Amino acid sequence: MKQARRTEAFLSLYRELLKVDTYYPIMMKGLICRQLYGEYCDHRPSGDEDILIRKAEYKQVQQIPQEIGYRPKY
Repeated sequence: MKQARRTEAFLSLYRELLKVDTYYPIMMKGLICRQLYGEYCDHRPSGDEDILIRKAEYKQVQQIPQEIGYRPKY
């Protein structure tokens, strides 16, 4: 159940990134690799997902996670 909630939260963030006029962000590990587990994909624990964006687009998208409730750790 926790994995399904984390996946939905990640997809929510990804959808928001797609709304901004940027090159498509790239998802790395986690969400993609879990599909290799077939019917057990929701049993694979995941603590984080990585999103690769262009450096030039950082300022354009940096606020999106905060706008939907994420808080940065510095």
